[in-house]
Amino acid sequence: MTYSSHAAAALYGQVSCIVCVSHEPLSECLNTGDLGISLSTQFVSTNDLISTRNALTTLYALQSSSGMLPYAGPPLDLAGYPFIASDTYHAWTLVGAYTYVLYSGDFAWLQNIWANYTKGIEYLAEKVDDTGLLNVTGTLDWGRDGQGGHNSEANALYYKVSHCLL
Repeated sequence: MTYSSHAAAALYGQVSCIVCVSHEPLSECLNTGDLGISLSTQFVSTNDLISTRNALTTLYALQSSSGMLPYAGPPLDLAGYPFIASDTYHAWTLVGAYTYVLYSGDFAWLQNIWANYTKGIEYLAEKVDDTGLLNVTGTLDWGRDGQGGHNSEANALYYKVSHCLL
């Protein structure tokens, strides 16, 4: 779903505030976990990536000093709460940035967020343990209780982020 988010405009200084949000009626927020599907769907169906760019710009603006990207953006505004962390959603935001640039060719945008992007990759790299696998500690995820440790979804995303997106 795409709509104009005046809250995002007011809080994060976005000039153009059409953003791509979750499709659930009760969670109309910048949902990072949805980027894997919504971004490609939006590109194929409308060829309009402005809302994706605005959503990603907002998420990277909310990145913590540790490099952690938020689980969700406005209006939930969960940035900066270490107990509300998702390594998988963090990785989806990194994949979303790559996919946005792949589809749009917007290398100027990528250059503007590059320091944040690489800091996000480093944040995940620090969680790789002596097994060579990502050890998930940011366990918040949609519809999966008890996820964490060396789970396959997070490690597949980490592989894509660390081997395919740089």
